[in-house]
Amino acid sequence: MRACGPAVRDWGVAVAACLGVAVSAQTAMAQDADASGLRLSQNLGALQGSQAFMLGQPRNADKDADTSADDAAGATDTAAPAPPPANMEAPGQDTTSAAAGDADSPPAVPRFDLFTDSGGQTTDAGALKETIATGSSTSKPAKAGGKQAASGTMPTRLSKDAAEPKEFDIRPSASAIRAPSEAADTAEEEGIWRRQNRVPERLDADPELQANRLRPKPDETPFAAIGLRAGSFILYPTVEQSVGASSNLALSSTGKSGAFSDTRIDLKAVSDWSLHEAEIDAGGSYRRNFSGELVDDPTLDLTARLRLDIDRRTQATLRGAFHFAPDDPKIIGTGAETVRPDLYDSSASAEMERLFGRASLAGSLGIDRHSETKDFDLSQDYTTATAGWKAGYLVSPALQPIIRGSVGRRVFDEDNERDSIIPALRAGLAFDRGEKLKGEATVGYAWNIPDASTGETRGSPTADAEIDWSPRRGTDVTFAAATTFSPNDDDVGTSTLYEGRLSLRHRLTARTELNSTLLASRKVAELRADEETKYAAEGGFLYWLNRTLAFTGLVRYETLRSETPEEDYSATSARIGIRLQR
Repeated sequence: MRACGPAVRDWGVAVAACLGVAVSAQTAMAQDADASGLRLSQNLGALQGSQAFMLGQPRNADKDADTSADDAAGATDTAAPAPPPANMEAPGQDTTSAAAGDADSPPAVPRFDLFTDSGGQTTDAGALKETIATGSSTSKPAKAGGKQAASGTMPTRLSKDAAEPKEFDIRPSASAIRAPSEAADTAEEEGIWRRQNRVPERLDADPELQANRLRPKPDETPFAAIGLRAGSFILYPTVEQSVGASSNLALSSTGKSGAFSDTRIDLKAVSDWSLHEAEIDAGGSYRRNFSGELVDDPTLDLTARLRLDIDRRTQATLRGAFHFAPDDPKIIGTGAETVRPDLYDSSASAEMERLFGRASLAGSLGIDRHSETKDFDLSQDYTTATAGWKAGYLVSPALQPIIRGSVGRRVFDEDNERDSIIPALRAGLAFDRGEKLKGEATVGYAWNIPDASTGETRGSPTADAEIDWSPRRGTDVTFAAATTFSPNDDDVGTSTLYEGRLSLRHRLTARTELNSTLLASRKVAELRADEETKYAAEGGFLYWLNRTLAFTGLVRYETLRSETPEEDYSATSARIGIRLQR
């Protein structure tokens, strides 16, 4: 036994040494497992962060660092460690106390969600390391097998404030995309910023925006004519019937008052072509007086326009017009005879315009015919042919200075001594601001040079304009002015006629429309006795019962003043009626 004692002691030492080596190996394996778990968690976090970035929610490293610092400070001062989850081993706790169904399975690795939650917060790396080291977590544990707790929600981040899972939001956080510039105060710049950053417009962000998007836009002209399709044209017919009374039915110094009836029919045809454009306007009226000398008073108007788009920079326009109406009563001869001749005026013209960069150049040819059924001391039937040109330069897309020139030749059917040449030169501005302001205005000088050596050349300043202005939606103002040479009725001289018109149309409500017009004309002649001035003013309303039927009303006053008292007159009239359209 004594002999065996040393051997037993040596065996005990060997066993103790073996046990020490085993304990050291187990400790090293545990440390390696902890390090592997940390690396695995970091890899999982990086993978989930990349998935969040692909879904439109990248992490913000700077914000994470600040959040981790704040969380660490808050946890040190106020918060106590939360109890470990059921699937994580806490210090001093035996993992064999897990559920019976998972007794033989290894403990589940805790999942750390690095997604940005609905509150805009992210998980920081510092809190993650501390959680792994201490084995504690504030996030709610996942169910067995590491599955997601509920559809549509994700586990919250590891934070002292997280208590309940929040809805997962894939919208990009504000710090992940470039903020709009402070100068981007317009809707256009805001739209550019959104397109550059691929940020969709959210209807739920602004209830008013959502309502405007979903609400249909109101029809600004709910009672506008629909029209009738006829081949490639759309027809707009209109019929208006009115009755009224006037203080001077004949529009003369001896006219009498009485009632009248007025019927007017209009037809407008507009082409529906992808290229080129055509428009035809035809209208006629018939007025019947129930008292006085004048019983019938018909008129007829016809205009047509055809625009040909030759190429991007070249455009041609063809125009035609016809007008028939009785003239104003006139006193002819020494016998003070009052006559009212019928007037026929017709015209045709062609114009071509070509753009050369900012510059434009146009040329035109036209012919006008004037005739009358009543012959005065001298024939008033003549034909005028005119050739003109126009040059302009675009200073801006809305402003173009222009200059116009023309030469006309007037030939009378009888008495060739009255034939003349009419040159003219004008300069002005053309402007186009869309629906707000559009038109052209020119001033210049024109001459009437007769062929007869005994005739006197007459020159006059000219003013021509055609301007459409809309100061506000539903209100339209139109101004037009023209200067023409008109042959005298009883001599070989020529008079200059200045005419101007100012119209206002205002849509008071969707059903009610107000309109008014001011007219003025001035005739300047070689003889003072032939000069005259005419003024007129009218105002009316239009009330729509539906898209087809409307009530109309109009009040008009006009007066003529001349150097011959026998030709002066004044007239006031009022009418009411109905209008039908399609």
